[in-house]
Amino acid sequence: MDTTGRDPLTGLFDRTQLIELLNQAYLRGGLGSELAALFVDVDHFKMVNDSLGHAVGDTVLMTVAKRLVSCLRPDDTVARLGGDEFVAVVQGLSESEAVARAERIVAAVSEPLHIDGRELVLSVSIGVAFSGADACDPEQLLRHADTALYEAKGNGRGRAQIFNDQIQQRLVRRLTLETELRAAVRDGQLRLHYQPQVDLVTGTVVGAEALLRWTHPEFGAVSPAEFIPVAEDSGLIVPIGRWVLEQAISRFRAWHTQHRTAPRAITINISPVQMRDTELVAFVEETLNRQEVNPAVVCLELTESALMTGAAPMLQTLTELRELGLYLGIDDFGTGHSSLARLRDLPVEVIKLDQRFVRGLGTRADDDAIVASVMSLAHAMGLHAVAEGVEHRHQAEALVKLGCTTVQGFLFSPARPEDELLELCGPRLFPANSWRRRTGAAVDSRRGAERRAKRGFIDEFLDQMGVTAYPPAGVAE
Repeated sequence: MDTTGRDPLTGLFDRTQLIELLNQAYLRGGLGSELAALFVDVDHFKMVNDSLGHAVGDTVLMTVAKRLVSCLRPDDTVARLGGDEFVAVVQGLSESEAVARAERIVAAVSEPLHIDGRELVLSVSIGVAFSGADACDPEQLLRHADTALYEAKGNGRGRAQIFNDQIQQRLVRRLTLETELRAAVRDGQLRLHYQPQVDLVTGTVVGAEALLRWTHPEFGAVSPAEFIPVAEDSGLIVPIGRWVLEQAISRFRAWHTQHRTAPRAITINISPVQMRDTELVAFVEETLNRQEVNPAVVCLELTESALMTGAAPMLQTLTELRELGLYLGIDDFGTGHSSLARLRDLPVEVIKLDQRFVRGLGTRADDDAIVASVMSLAHAMGLHAVAEGVEHRHQAEALVKLGCTTVQGFLFSPARPEDELLELCGPRLFPANSWRRRTGAAVDSRRGAERRAKRGFIDEFLDQMGVTAYPPAGVAE
């Protein structure tokens, strides 16, 4: 059997042969409007490789290839482009038929796979693009399918997405933002604003969260929800993140040389992409030393989803950061898929209640129950809790009753430039003891032996359930 142009692992066509076949069709008179490319990518494949090894990864790829072929017709073209990326080229199908074919592939791949006594449940995301006026050559057809795949992953993975004009417009916007963001870094368009963190007992500002802001000279204010993902995907988040760390720590130092009532702590958000920077720990340590800032007044926050799915290298980096004396926090707590065993083993000290649960306090019984449960967990594990998104007085009162006394939100102040933040520091924002409190609800600040005892209780509880350590990242439990 001639293996020229074939992928050695799966036996499918390789990328070179796929492009050659599509070019031949193009030279014969165009690709035609009824040709569709299905760009298939295995979700979270890197985690499988990292956690279970390349031998298991190869078995997964061969299984996906077989299941993909089983969903197609004999005359359809299937190729493996490399890694965990596959492309199927089908002809003579309507848009609805091509989508149905893609959904059949998604369903087939999701059937449980048994390897070495372990059950894995896989998923794939698929981008679908049709040839025609907007995709008149093979490379453009594949680019459109790849773009639709990116959209499918952004919408939750495990699904199919057809390329359309709206996706194209978003792609152009994203590429434009990436170009402009590079210029923003170079030209100093980025700024830090600070949202005060308030002690509900004393009524004063005790901390501040540094939040990145970008005002473009033409576009105006660009939402962090839009430009942060662009920065992460492009790798720009690493130099931007270093600038944020340097700026926030140096400004915190300046506040305390000029203002007696400046916030006593600073919180800085860290992207999971930054955690892959092998120089991150050294950079943080050098910055703290140069600015002569005590590590104990700095809290670095990562989102819950990043912490719960992070692999061993991330845990090692977190441990090294904690050993510097920094505090580590979990942002958006309650929105991910926390494992109690995983939480036990993370070197975190702070959990931040997500604003979606805070918003429903006093009006939704289930949100009251969730926040109460989180606070009980925090108290038992000796963790400090901060609530974000506090906008109404009844939410603050409910939080005090549940033992959460450090909060931030529009009830007190949005994120502000530093000069406006400092104006809020010192005077009470509201009368002390103005919230109806429940005796003994506040967290005891004396952690030491009590915390170790409570962690011991959690360990014993987990051991009784047969949980001795959290499962490797990316492995189905």
